Amino acid sequence: MAWLIRGFLAIGVLLLMAGVMLATDRYRGLVGAGMALLAAGLAVASLRPLGTLAIGSAIEDQLVRGAAQGLWHVFLSGLATWGILLGGLGLVLGAAGSSVLEEFTPMSWLRQRARAMAEPATKRRQVARAVVLVGMGAFAVWQPGLTLRALVVVAGLTASLVGVRQLFQLVIATEPSDDPVTVLTGSGKALLITAVATVSVVALVAVWLLLRSPALPPVSTLVSGCNGHLELCTRPVNDVVFPGAHNAMSNAEIEDWMFPHHERDIQHQLRDGVRAFLLDVHYGFPGGARIKTDLGGMRQTMDAVEQAVGAEGMAAAERIREELVGVDEGKRGLYLCHGFCELGAYELTPTLAVIRQFLVRDPGAVLILVIEDYVTPEDLAEAFADSRLDEFVYQGAGSPWPTLGTLVMSGRRVLVFLESGTPGVPWIRPAFTHIQETPYTFHEPAEFTCRANRGGTDGELFQINHWIETTPAPRPSNAEVVNAYDALMGRARACRQERGMIPNIIAVDFYRTGDLFRVVDELNGVGE
Repeated sequence: MAWLIRGFLAIGVLLLMAGVMLATDRYRGLVGAGMALLAAGLAVASLRPLGTLAIGSAIEDQLVRGAAQGLWHVFLSGLATWGILLGGLGLVLGAAGSSVLEEFTPMSWLRQRARAMAEPATKRRQVARAVVLVGMGAFAVWQPGLTLRALVVVAGLTASLVGVRQLFQLVIATEPSDDPVTVLTGSGKALLITAVATVSVVALVAVWLLLRSPALPPVSTLVSGCNGHLELCTRPVNDVVFPGAHNAMSNAEIEDWMFPHHERDIQHQLRDGVRAFLLDVHYGFPGGARIKTDLGGMRQTMDAVEQAVGAEGMAAAERIREELVGVDEGKRGLYLCHGFCELGAYELTPTLAVIRQFLVRDPGAVLILVIEDYVTPEDLAEAFADSRLDEFVYQGAGSPWPTLGTLVMSGRRVLVFLESGTPGVPWIRPAFTHIQETPYTFHEPAEFTCRANRGGTDGELFQINHWIETTPAPRPSNAEVVNAYDALMGRARACRQERGMIPNIIAVDFYRTGDLFRVVDELNGVGE
């Protein structure tokens, strides 16, 4: 289309020149070309307002009508500029040609047209006049504002034509010191008119190009904020603290979820300010009262699952599993579960879509996803693609890490890590190649330690696991103690000193209980 526009524009200019050169009377040919361009300019410029009226008449639903009119305005906004250009060129050419035709003046032409309209010679023209007058009157009543604007445009064009024509007459006239005004004749006059018209057209096109492509102000490299604070935009990922939710998918807002770890669902966690999500993903079979876990690929990890949900959780899952009927084991999907999907599960892809919707609404948010995986990286990547969250995933190098501002400006604002480290998808990074952490099994606050666990001490990012283990059911009462400001800030400072790294992820249970966000803000240096 871009090449067609350029090609047809060039062809149009050549045809216009050929039409004038081949005309029997080139001056009249120039006037005709000018009037044709003026008419074309008016037609092009009127497409947007007339289309808006047509949409308003054709669509009854107010929301749909508003959306359609908005799209029409956006996509046809350039037509007004093109209309001005064509109309301006038509004025210059018409004025240039008419400046030497004494019998032709814009006012006399208008008077002739008005006289023909007032005194039509035949009945057919009388009927046509009546129809036109009725239509114009109805339109004026229906759209008085647009009618007034149209009249103003016509009046302005007429005045401009008269003025430009007068300027041409002054330019081509000479006034010797002792003779009355004389006018150039012959080839000299034609050459001068052509030169002046050419200069005028070039000047008009230059002005149009300037208006069409105005000088843009320098693009600011700053954004309104990264994770809620402008100060964080200049810092690399490994110099920022992210408030995290351990087992973020496990929450009390999921119907029939047993043993929840948080008060609110992932959508509310995002809104409340959680920016690091520890998630478990399993294969499951739908169709029954609950999702049935696909244990085919989990036999080697059953010890880890039992450690996660405890003996009581294992027993509950097995009882539920034995009672499940109607499960279609030929249809396997990806589910967010903790240990066993029988204890609570929901589909991964819609949740990833929720995360994507949040990122669209909050263009300054940067997220970290750490996935405890019981599925293949390829299936995870497919879920990201189906939800279109992959459009926001950072795919660059991991070290050195980019600043939050760089991620925000690029739109790639989600870092994805896989606990198993299974290769296959480049942007799903092995978690414990990049992340070093603390232990995560503590039964009372006195047991908290900052010693190295998975990831050793080589990763560029540091995760503090900060919750009390009471499998299978986490206790909010424990969170009230360990998530309190003094306990949480005290451990974060101790671990920073011992490990020599700022804690990049502070993962807790019951994120709304205690002072997680206050601690994170103070560690980031953005607290009050």
